[in-house]
Amino acid sequence: MPVASARVVRRRTHGNRVFQQHSPNSNGAIMKTTVKSITIVRPFQLRGMAQPHPPGVFDLQIDEEPIDVTWEAYHTTMTLLLTSNGRTEAWPVSREEFEKTLAPFIAP
Repeated sequence: MPVASARVVRRRTHGNRVFQQHSPNSNGAIMKTTVKSITIVRPFQLRGMAQPHPPGVFDLQIDEEPIDVTWEAYHTTMTLLLTSNGRTEAWPVSREEFEKTLAPFIAP
């Protein structure tokens, strides 16, 4: 059985870096990963954070995995990659939490 190769697409949108990669998951389905560079202009605090995080430029990774149904549907997960003091932390964030907590403070 041939192995599908990953296809990488790069483009710029409103000054943000967008990186997309299509790769097979463990079931052989093609999973799409998009990484967007976002600028958050105010301190924010996600669920589970002990204190607010300072504003800055961060990567938001969005993974879309096909769901095995008869129509086209995807399971989407989002991870915010926070870098500070030489450390990078991955914080899972739901679409609802993103819209409520982060989206109002993202620079256009």
